[in-house]
Amino acid sequence: MIDDKKRSFIKGLTWRVIATSDTILLSWFFTGSIVAALSIGLLELGTKTVLYYVHERIWAHVVTLWRKRGSKNVLKRTSFTKALTWRFFASLDTTLLAFLVTGNITAAVSIGAVEIFTKLTLYYVHERVWSKVKWGKHVVI
Repeated sequence: MIDDKKRSFIKGLTWRVIATSDTILLSWFFTGSIVAALSIGLLELGTKTVLYYVHERIWAHVVTLWRKRGSKNVLKRTSFTKALTWRFFASLDTTLLAFLVTGNITAAVSIGAVEIFTKLTLYYVHERVWSKVKWGKHVVI
């Protein structure tokens, strides 16, 4: 089975809504300010889009290098390591944005640290839900 472009787009969009909502809620919880929380969440939309693109391009080059060197299990190693590096840079991005908006290092680190766990859990649930949705999946022959 392979996902069509519309499914991928909608899946990506739903994830961004969930992830940004999580950031806003965590930011509100740790700062007590809805204005700061919305600012962090909205800034994150832009920074995460650019950061994700850069992360994807870097990994495209890494995979190419690993394959040229004859590495085995490239896809398994790539998926795991790519997930870890994305979560690291994404949480660092959120932490930096939270600090820039609030000037409060404790709140910023708290938001970034808790986000690691909430985002991993939410992403897993998001993937499981989408695995049950048949729309946009096509059989590859």
